[in-house]
Amino acid sequence: TLKRINWKLSARTKQLYSRQYERLQNPNIVVALDTALLEEGKGDIIDISTEAAISLAQHFVNKKHTVDIVFLRDQEGFDNRVIQLSNKNDISKMQFNLANTPFYASEEQFDLTPNDNKYIVGADKIFLISSNPSPATISDFTDYCNNGKLARCIIPSPVLPEEQIEGDYNQGVAIKITDADQIREKVGDVL
Repeated sequence: TLKRINWKLSARTKQLYSRQYERLQNPNIVVALDTALLEEGKGDIIDISTEAAISLAQHFVNKKHTVDIVFLRDQEGFDNRVIQLSNKNDISKMQFNLANTPFYASEEQFDLTPNDNKYIVGADKIFLISSNPSPATISDFTDYCNNGKLARCIIPSPVLPEEQIEGDYNQGVAIKITDADQIREKVGDVL
């Protein structure tokens, strides 16, 4: 269109130049919430998980980023349900959704499936909130970090589920949160 022509440069050089607009994109940010929780301390785990998801979402929305909240292992048939948040009104809707999300007890470790991966692989910043991630999942998150992404596994649990996670925990990939008061401190550290 005529709006794209750079008239000053075209007149000066006697050649037609057009402007190219590059769309600036926000980094793709995903907060994945595992709805299957360890039985031990289930009530506290739900509180910590939802509070961590809200805190992360609020942080990025306040910085004018869009955040995708992905619900994983949902028994109600809404597996991999995605809520996209881009403003403060969306945060209120998410709080309502989290209050109505059916969490359930499971001792099965969380492993990333190819279906889960399609949401996570393309993201620049990935936060998984799971009380029982498998060592393979922690290893995947370590690989994401090694490939230039910000990837953290937030573990809302009174105990770390596996010994192998202990090494990754020390490297900052897995972050253990034992109560809601630690969220601001520990989640803030990874941002």
